[in-house]
Amino acid sequence: MKILLAEDDEAQAEAIRAFLSAQRYSVEVVHDGRAAQDLAAIYSFDLALLDVGLPGLSGIEVCRWLRKEGRRLPVLLLTGRDGSADKVAGLDAGADDYLVKPCDLPELAARIRALLRRGAAGSAPVLGWGKLQFDPSNCQVHWQDQLLRLSPKEYSLLELFLRGGRRVYSRAAIIDHLWPMEEPPEEDTVKAHIKGLRHKLREAGAPADLIETVYGLGYRLKSPEPKPDEGLPAALAAVWERHKETIFLRLEPLEAARRAELSGQLSAQLRDEARQAAHKLTGSLGTFGLGEGSRLARTLEQALQRSGPLTDRFTTDLAALRRELERAGGKAAIAPQEAGRVPVLLAVDVEVQVWTQISAFAAGNYALLHVRGVPEAQRAIEKQRPDLAAIDLHPAGLEPGDRSRRWELVAALVAEAVPVLVLGEADAFLERVEAARRGSRAFVERTIEARLFWKVIQRTLAQRGTQAKVMIVDDDRELLAALQTLLADWPLELVTLSDPHQFWPLLASARPDLLVLDVEMPDISGVELCRIVRADPAWQQLPVLFLSAHTDAATVQRLWLSGADDYIQKPVSGADLAARILNRLDRLHAQSELLR
Repeated sequence: MKILLAEDDEAQAEAIRAFLSAQRYSVEVVHDGRAAQDLAAIYSFDLALLDVGLPGLSGIEVCRWLRKEGRRLPVLLLTGRDGSADKVAGLDAGADDYLVKPCDLPELAARIRALLRRGAAGSAPVLGWGKLQFDPSNCQVHWQDQLLRLSPKEYSLLELFLRGGRRVYSRAAIIDHLWPMEEPPEEDTVKAHIKGLRHKLREAGAPADLIETVYGLGYRLKSPEPKPDEGLPAALAAVWERHKETIFLRLEPLEAARRAELSGQLSAQLRDEARQAAHKLTGSLGTFGLGEGSRLARTLEQALQRSGPLTDRFTTDLAALRRELERAGGKAAIAPQEAGRVPVLLAVDVEVQVWTQISAFAAGNYALLHVRGVPEAQRAIEKQRPDLAAIDLHPAGLEPGDRSRRWELVAALVAEAVPVLVLGEADAFLERVEAARRGSRAFVERTIEARLFWKVIQRTLAQRGTQAKVMIVDDDRELLAALQTLLADWPLELVTLSDPHQFWPLLASARPDLLVLDVEMPDISGVELCRIVRADPAWQQLPVLFLSAHTDAATVQRLWLSGADDYIQKPVSGADLAARILNRLDRLHAQSELLR
């Protein structure tokens, strides 16, 4: 952990530095406030230790500047004055703690540890990673029950990895965190420490790749292997139950690609749709502990990325993937014929040829009913409530007054929470208005191709009972907790994150529908995260909404230039934020429908 020490008494600064260095901290020392400000502007620190009586700028002024710049690193002030006015001024400037000189060095170290724990995303005093336990208070490391004897740099290196989670650290980043700037080692030194740490972990029984190499990037901790007999945690199991139907539906583009390949009609578009489905399965199945399913999905994705025909191996892996999902309980939700009920799709006067092709796409996983006229539709609904209904407004031989009865049928089905697709004329704007008023899920042009119509049906079925997923990144944990409460009554599934360093892996695993970012965060700002998102082709269309306490022209311009879709000023109203989120998602959905 790297500490910025600003102390104008050189002897005292050297004593503090020596003591903290022995505690495995990397300490950068400056002797005036301007130098402290300049250094903090260039480098990232885990904590600032500031003397109040610094020349140039006082420690209180440096602290105030840090907070104005949005830096949330813990700040501990040192002063020789014990007056309450000085303490109040320091705390009002944003300091986290205050210690009067001459200070007891062990107490100083204890306060530093407490501040670092408080700033480490609510981490426990003992850091854990699977069977690995690290207690920073006494520098003890255990693998299961075995105590490891590590060198000071190995302790620091392991602590860095544990506090960073799955973050990748390059050799240069490790040097920046663990060595003083005037004594940087060669990068091979880092490699040697990594090798030594791996050796000691391996001797204690840890996997050889517990610290894994991410080639071309650096090092990180490998995700702990779940115990095979533990199963999913209760919360994650509940999420699986809510989403397993949608996950299972992602097999359909893969099976459609396989059928098209067998008939010699696999188009580039269908191949890409199948590849995207396999990619999503790779991430989601791994998240739910289905490691073999994730591996199979990755194999299918790689096969679809390659040019040339799909081999028999593709068919074999696809069948194995379906078995994995069925074993995990997916089939009971998606193909309920084994549970006694098949999802029912009702078509009212939809063109026979189109509905016949829909039957082929459904591949026996759904019961398809095709009826003529509103009375027959009503009798069918009385016998069995459909899971989706498609109603044509312009069938041949339409009788006077029948149009209004069709609208009444739409409204009645919507009132029963049945998704309704209305088929109408492309240029009939008033019909689109009426469909929206009646609550239909989609307005489909009567001339639509069967394949595209089936995609609309699939998306509509996949959306039943699901919530929009929103990822919120803000280093203010209290605000995150408040937003959980403020948005509890809205149809939103929230994924929150207080450490921007964990942004990329969480984004990949959560795959949100919308991203909410705080503008100012330590080390990595929301503006920088937005630019990262906009620079990646896979995420360029993700809606991004900013939370900001600043509405000045310069800040707003920075947001728009980074790729923001919207911003809302703090303090946040739950209703306002929810309305902005839902409105942006509705617009995105409408745009995607136009582009399909």
